Amino acid sequence: MNDKFTPGPFAWPHLDETAANELWTELIEWVAWLRERYALREVRPCWFHHGSMVEELTAAMSAWKATYGAAKDTHYSTGPAYWHQQVLAPMLSRFRTSAEFETCTGAKCDYQQKPRPVLDDLAEFIAADIANRSAAGSRSGPDAAMPASVDVATMMGYIDQGEAEPEDPADEFSPVRWEGRRWEISDDTGDYHPVD
Repeated sequence: MNDKFTPGPFAWPHLDETAANELWTELIEWVAWLRERYALREVRPCWFHHGSMVEELTAAMSAWKATYGAAKDTHYSTGPAYWHQQVLAPMLSRFRTSAEFETCTGAKCDYQQKPRPVLDDLAEFIAADIANRSAAGSRSGPDAAMPASVDVATMMGYIDQGEAEPEDPADEFSPVRWEGRRWEISDDTGDYHPVD
């Protein structure tokens, strides 16, 4: 699965100036039609200030165009009903219940997008995940090399998945049976190491 991602015409983060201008024009026209046609209160007049609303409306427009487009094989289809049930209704429900729109009124929008916090250990977590994947990914077949150590989080994952079994489940430092071997936590490294 090494296919490189090629963004399409609705992938906002990847649009250049020309493509973004074209999509804004198309989306503004479609949203105006949608709000009027369905007399929607859920799509606020300030919808364009809300990134999540722009993304959802873009997706809804894309699905609508795919459903109602002229390139359909048959004159009659269930596509429009599906669009209403599977796209429009859930989207409007999310708009109704989202706290993001609480301060918006018909004449004023106080919304300011704030970055969502990320825990400080993100880089460390990702590095450990990648290291564990390459160690696990390199093992295949009965003659594959066993890793020299396994960090605690990975071993806990193996235990949770039923791939490893602690000798004493009540003792968090108990030796573990994994891959036919007995593993213990090293006082020096804090990782599991095979002992037999």
